[in-house]
This record gives sequence, structure tokens and C-alpha cells, in this order.
Amino acid sequence: MTPLKQVKWYNIEYSWLPEFGRGFISGVLAALDAPGEWVRQDGVLYLQTPQGQRPESIIIEAKARQLAFDLTGKSYITIRNLEVVSAGLTMYKATNCTIDRAKFSYVNQFTRPQSTTTPNPQPGIEAGIYIGGRYNTVKNSTIAYSAGSGLWITGRDHLITNNVIHDIGYAGSSSPIDIGPDPTIESPTADRGGHMISFNTLYNSGRASISIGRDIVYHHSTGRALTPPLKFGLPTPYRKIKIVNNELYNANILTIDSGLFYTNGTDGGGTEIAYNVIHDDLQPYIRGFGVYLDSGSWGYDVHHNVLWMGREEGWRQAFMANMPGGKIVSDGPVFTWDPRLPFAPYNGGDRHFWRNTYKLDYHSGVAGLKDSDFPDGRFAFGANVSAPVTTAVHAQ
Repeated sequence: MTPLKQVKWYNIEYSWLPEFGRGFISGVLAALDAPGEWVRQDGVLYLQTPQGQRPESIIIEAKARQLAFDLTGKSYITIRNLEVVSAGLTMYKATNCTIDRAKFSYVNQFTRPQSTTTPNPQPGIEAGIYIGGRYNTVKNSTIAYSAGSGLWITGRDHLITNNVIHDIGYAGSSSPIDIGPDPTIESPTADRGGHMISFNTLYNSGRASISIGRDIVYHHSTGRALTPPLKFGLPTPYRKIKIVNNELYNANILTIDSGLFYTNGTDGGGTEIAYNVIHDDLQPYIRGFGVYLDSGSWGYDVHHNVLWMGREEGWRQAFMANMPGGKIVSDGPVFTWDPRLPFAPYNGGDRHFWRNTYKLDYHSGVAGLKDSDFPDGRFAFGANVSAPVTTAVHAQ
């Protein structure tokens, strides 16, 4: 490939540095050179079979639809003991619906995130499983392989517990769990949040493992330019969310300026991030953070977590609390970009960091943790999902 001085790569979302060394090629027949790769061009499918087989000797399947289940506006529906391949599910405006002991794989596919061209993307399009409405549950399940989010969570009071969600966001802009507003149905200040996110294992993500998002248009339109071209305005509010007893690792494989947990422009309403094991941030170049409360964030309580970054070069820190934002109250070091920036124009509560353990230059994994590594005693974390007895549903 001939080197180019001008930007010709698709610039991965949030990379900040065009052509900084990571990207991907999509839809180029000349790049079809490895087993498992495929290209569709001019109505013809070209592929390299996984083990060099002749195409007529194997079964070749293609994604035919986005949704296997549409629970829009439904109540008290349970999806249990099913395996779904190449399709997702929506609970748009649903209430009291449940996914239990299910397996979803290849839930969403695209090559260009909306967010490169759309200020407030429509989340349902880029979500493998969309959780809206109120009082819905996802438990004891596995979700894997999505260009976008694994779960996109809007609305109120959902329970996400004991799930394994992995290999998510390979287009570079999404997370295994994305919590955010849906501008198509919600006002910027709508009543949202109150979720319980517990005992999940989240790994291998293009961006953060868990993110809480803002209404971008609202945030910018209510702010003023403190550091042009950035504008810091009113945050998107949430009821208190509990993010507890999870394991988060191998995040930010394709992006920089992020954390394993990330938020920007939000009022967490006292959101609690506690009793988690957070490790191995893989973002390249200069920075990596465990919990990143970016500019315009208020009202977060971060405590009793065990963290290590897996690599030490550049700015590798357990915690980042950017300014402007809520006051930083901490019993240990918290990195901040520019403490001179003001807290105004909003004060939704302090950002607390206390009783956490950061293991510097640690490379022995979860198996190497000692009781003394856990603040105030060892706690349980992560999912325990046994292989469910499922009936396979291939979205044909």
C-alpha cells in the first residue's frame, strides 16, 4: 500500500490523531488476503474460507435482518434459553420484559458509525440489543460480536446482571454497555437512569467497556466556548445508577482518550461505581485510564475498586476527572487535564474517589490477586454464566 501524506483512512471515532497508526480497510477486494475475510462487491460475494475449503463444500450464511425479536411497546415478555445468530432485539418503549439464559452473536454490523456525521445518532440502529422503556432485565446471557453496542440502555430502572458481553464495538465507537439518551423519544432532561449493572464480565471492546452518554446537541447549545472549539454546557441528567461487582478488561482497542468506564457531559445523580475489578486498558499511544469522568461530568461516587492498566507507558492512571466538572474529592491521586478551568456553568455534585486499589506495574491477572488487594476485604465480581440449553434461531 502506497503511503499517503493526507488523510485517506477512515478515521476511527475519538482517535483525535488522524493516521495515528490504527484503522481498518472495508470493502476493498484487493485486501482480501486472509482466511475468514470476505468482500461483497457489485452483488458478488468474495471470500477466503476459514480452512481453505471449496465454497460449495461448506454452509455459508449471511445476516438477513437486524431484529430477531421486536418487543416495541410490549410488556411481560420473556426470551429464555434461545440462541440467536446474526440478529438483535429491541425493547423500544417496553416494560417488564426479560432476556434470560440466552446467547446472541453477530448482533449488529456496519462499517461507518452514524456519529461521524450525525450530532445525536439514533442509538437503535447501532445497538445489538436496545433496552428502552422501564423495568426490563437482561440476565444470565452472552452477547458477542457487534460493530456497535452490545447493549444500548435508555429509559429507567433496568437490571443488567450476570452476563458475559465481549468483542463489541469493532467499528471503534461503541461499548459492551452504552447507557444514554434517545433523542428520538426523549427530551435532554427526561427522567432516565436508576439502573443496576452488576456481576457482568465485559471484555474486548473497541472503545470503553461501559459508557454513560450525553445529549450532544443540548450540551453544546447550553454552553460557552471555554477552549475553542469545545463548548461546555448543561449535562444530561441521570438518576443514580449502580455499577457494581463487574469485571471490565481489554478496552479501547481502537481508540484513545477514553477509559474502561467513560462519561462526558453527564450528571450522574450520585452514580456509584464500586466493587469492580477494572484492568488492561489497551488504547495505543499516550493515555489510558480506568475510570474517566470527562469534562462536564458531576455526581459520581467511585470506591472499593481494584484496578491495573496492564501497561505503563504514557499517561496510565487509575482515574481521570477532567475539567470543567464537579469538585474532585479523593483520598489518592486523580489525574486532571487543566484544574484551572472553572466548575461553572453547573454544579450537580462532587466527584468522589475513595478506598480504591491501583496496582502499578502489575501483570499477573485476576488469578494473582490477593485478599489484601481488595479494599476492606475480598468481594465477588464478574459473571458466572454456564452454557444454557438453547434452541438456535438463525435469522434467515
